Amino acid sequence: MLHNKTYCFKNVKLQLVSWMMLWTSSLLLAQSDSAFYKNDVFNCKYHLTAGMLNGHYVSYYNNGVKKSEGNFQYNTRIGEWSVWDSTGKLRTKRMYTNPYDYKRVYPETSTEGPVPLLSSPIYKLHRDSSGAWKRFQLEYIMLKYKQRDFKWFYTSQTQLFFDYNSLYTILCEAVMKNNVSVYGRGGKDEDYVDEKLDIASIDTSKVKLVGFRIKSDWHFDDKRLEGDPRVLWITVLVTNKNDSKDTTDLFTVYYPNLQKMFVREKILNTMASPYIQNLDDVFFFSSFGFEKYSKKLRIDSRLQYTYTPGNKVSNGLLDEVETEHNLWIYFNK
Repeated sequence: MLHNKTYCFKNVKLQLVSWMMLWTSSLLLAQSDSAFYKNDVFNCKYHLTAGMLNGHYVSYYNNGVKKSEGNFQYNTRIGEWSVWDSTGKLRTKRMYTNPYDYKRVYPETSTEGPVPLLSSPIYKLHRDSSGAWKRFQLEYIMLKYKQRDFKWFYTSQTQLFFDYNSLYTILCEAVMKNNVSVYGRGGKDEDYVDEKLDIASIDTSKVKLVGFRIKSDWHFDDKRLEGDPRVLWITVLVTNKNDSKDTTDLFTVYYPNLQKMFVREKILNTMASPYIQNLDDVFFFSSFGFEKYSKKLRIDSRLQYTYTPGNKVSNGLLDEVETEHNLWIYFNK
């Protein structure tokens, strides 16, 4: 059984108070830091808050021509965004009213005939009856690009929207109550979670929490022309208390099975963003910082890849941003 229940479950009220204190201090300490990145394809200037893109963002081709410009709020786009090709020609301009809804400013759409109906948004950001943000219903015929992302974040990194120990407590509680199944990877790489674990085999008394790994799929469809990350699995990362050299997986949980529980975990400082009110919102919008990143292109026989970006950026945040900009340009020829 899960040992060390005291750490995971005892005195939940005290945990919530601790969460509030840590939350408040992280908000006070979080600052927007300016940063610069350059590789052999482009360079960019951006701002980070607790590891998230937050503030003005501008990128340039290496010939000096501006590629993109806009603003982020906790890893989601807000306001006006413009993207140019390498000759300086404006390819698209859009005005975001929320992280997933935008109005296309350029190229302009016709106001005559049936075109306005065709140009109307096919998805509106809204919550379902449980309080979770409702996902757009993706179909394979819509998908034009898909990649699998792996993101690691560690307890040494400040998070703005959650506390590591509280997240760990929530996951342990879900496992202890048999609300979700737990998995391991059986010695395989992080893309495999095919070994179902016996709850009795998990002993938390001998380990120390060091972080989490998030496995998600990032899609781009030709209906909305937007990138859409979707979390699949959360893995708890630990070290042995007596030997902290090696990090290992404690257990892995399928994220959709956690969603209802995460919706109930309210974010205490709702002033940070009107769209992030509970823990599920944090993962819906990928509003968390991370320290390590890798990706794989997923080839699916049902998925026709009409475009595969050639740019490979070492910074995971910028990889996602510039991959999406490349796709905007490609589909606005």
